[in-house]
Amino acid sequence: MATQNVIIKCLEDAAKNVDAAMLKDAYAALTMNLDTQVGQNRGKGTAGLEALVICAETALKVRFHLASRRLQDTHVTPCLACDARSGT
Repeated sequence: MATQNVIIKCLEDAAKNVDAAMLKDAYAALTMNLDTQVGQNRGKGTAGLEALVICAETALKVRFHLASRRLQDTHVTPCLACDARSGT
């Protein structure tokens, strides 16, 4: 089982590299860790909560970046091609 520090490092790398697969793997490891916490200790560890927050922030960054790349590929690149053809 991965430690919280390893999970957080993977999340940081996923944000840096815009790697949705790494984000998904880190999330799976994080949820597995949280699921294995025992009864009374559940929710008391700040490392788990910190990793969840970082995971949510990373998901927003990765998703935003992927969405913006998709928009650029779909809308901006064709427009630039049209501008190039028209000479503007």
